[in-house]
Amino acid sequence: MTREDIKQLIFDRLGVILVDKAEIHENSSFEELALDEEDVEELFSYLETRLGFRFPDTIRQIANRAPDHLSVSFLADLIFAIRND
Repeated sequence: MTREDIKQLIFDRLGVILVDKAEIHENSSFEELALDEEDVEELFSYLETRLGFRFPDTIRQIANRAPDHLSVSFLADLIFAIRND
């Protein structure tokens, strides 16, 4: 799976989770998307199921405690790196 495929999975799921899709772009931070803990859990659970791995706890903590530090682009890069390690 390419990085673009992974990014599309993220975009597709965010489109289901969020009412306002206008903010969804590659450089959107989780803070800009206004993702709450339930949204983050839904996104991560979906991606884990689809991609067959578990996010490290530190990434989950960053997503919930410092959402301005996690972007769609970073998440796609992280997943791509984990899957190709």
